[in-house]
Amino acid sequence: MEAQPVSLADYKSKIILINFTGIGCGTCQAAVPFLKQLKESFNSEEFELIAIESWSRKVSAIRNYSNRKELNYTILNATNEVIKQYQTGGAAPYFFIVDQERIIRKVIRGQSWIYMIQTKWLTKNIQKQ
Repeated sequence: MEAQPVSLADYKSKIILINFTGIGCGTCQAAVPFLKQLKESFNSEEFELIAIESWSRKVSAIRNYSNRKELNYTILNATNEVIKQYQTGGAAPYFFIVDQERIIRKVIRGQSWIYMIQTKWLTKNIQKQ
């Protein structure tokens, strides 16, 4: 994990699931196995999963978390500007489904990800985009 800016333009022609997370958030940690499985379920040329850590600003803590959880997806460190732009207020978890034209198609807040697992809602909606 390096301190390099990332842009959605870096992920052209992909559906992106952006997950605002907190490494100290129990609900966020409970979502990790689901997110890892989701990442494996889709072709990497069509789908990208990006987690954005919105609680800790310590790169070493985020790196340790990523290694400990064996994340198979990108985790980035949020800036105050990013949190403001996405209007999360630093809350976690938040999920944004972004289509190939970079339009936010769905916002899911809090423990609603449990519903996404039970109904396979997220998988179906990513495939529709």
